[in-house]
Amino acid sequence: MRFKTIAAILQSEQDVERVLACAIPLAKRFESHLVGIHAESLPIPYTSATGFPDTEFLQVSATMNKERSDRLHAAFLKAIESSGLSFDWRSLESFSGDSALSGISTVRAADLIIAAQRESDGDAKADIDTLVYDAGR
Repeated sequence: MRFKTIAAILQSEQDVERVLACAIPLAKRFESHLVGIHAESLPIPYTSATGFPDTEFLQVSATMNKERSDRLHAAFLKAIESSGLSFDWRSLESFSGDSALSGISTVRAADLIIAAQRESDGDAKADIDTLVYDAGR
């Protein structure tokens, strides 16, 4: 069976090397299109003491998420550009509180999903198990 599209889920900078060390050789072997995915959950809007949304908190959180996403994108590009593979990068945001759920449409279209197993001190905001099951895999 040939895997036409492989989705590589990158949750953190620690995952990049492990996930891509598996995904890139598989994509080369099957001449697949490799899609790198990173999703961030946006914080639930908190209110200040006066009852208005705390926009500074939201802005700082969004900036930190963008910086982390940009670092992962750069690491993904560094690892894949020399491989000669067809590739794509998807950086997603979610208001649901579970950052993994924003990637469902991407992983449903993939033939194979590669993700690192979450460690005990990993990102609890991303429920990769639910993402894979909800994607029908």
